[in-house]
Amino acid sequence: MENFLTKILRHVKDGEQIELVEITGAKGSTPRGVGARMAVWADGRTEGTIGGGNVEYQAGLKAKELVCGGKHEPVYEEYNLGPKEMGNLGMVCGGNITVEFRYVDGQNPQVVEAFADFVDKNREEAAVRVFVFGAGHVSQQLVPVLAHVGFDCIVLDDREEFANRVCFPQAEEIRICDFDHLEETADITEADYVVIMTRGHEWDYVAQSYALRCKPQYIGVMGSRHKIAFVTKRLLGDGFSLEEIQSCHMPIGTDIQAETPEEIAISIAGELIQTRAKTRKSGKKAE
Repeated sequence: MENFLTKILRHVKDGEQIELVEITGAKGSTPRGVGARMAVWADGRTEGTIGGGNVEYQAGLKAKELVCGGKHEPVYEEYNLGPKEMGNLGMVCGGNITVEFRYVDGQNPQVVEAFADFVDKNREEAAVRVFVFGAGHVSQQLVPVLAHVGFDCIVLDDREEFANRVCFPQAEEIRICDFDHLEETADITEADYVVIMTRGHEWDYVAQSYALRCKPQYIGVMGSRHKIAFVTKRLLGDGFSLEEIQSCHMPIGTDIQAETPEEIAISIAGELIQTRAKTRKSGKKAE
């Protein structure tokens, strides 16, 4: 997935002029924090977000005015989201944000070079890779949701009729795998996430056993308590400790009483978003 700054750099290199809008200060409760960015074009097009609502709307109008005016030094505006102003701004958060408006002229070679250096120095975190074992109904609902919120999904299944672009147009990669030789197709690292939802107990066991040996950031397993107990017993017999097995999220997903594939996908996405946020905040593996 192409990140925000890289995408904007591509537009700048194409000679476009944009206004880069960034939150540089935040106090109290705000929809997004320092570092949130959006780009605004003279025709009103936008990319990215600084939190939505009326504040983003007002900042967008300011940015459009500035970019239409041409070259200028950085401009700073403060938006107050305190109790008195919340009603006028149409927002439910309370706090203050400072927003920087910076003009980027893609027709100026020196500016383009400087912006490229800026992008290089402010590389955003790479999207988290999620290995999704199993290409069934829940996976087909889950992958679009995860892709939409910034995860790179790698779908693995041994059935070509399920593991294909028709079923998974938003997947980063689709791999036809041999569950008996997962090391050939699943290059899982300690930074990756693993979601296991294959078509049966046996393949769930194989995938979980392999994932545990790879020690990824997150392992989640879909299934009934009976199925989880069956797989746990086999993993214990293989020499995995109970602590290792219980580090996996079983059953996967936040407890929202999900029943349909669509609801289950939302519950799983919520758990992965929460895990990603905790990991980025602490800089270490989330529990």
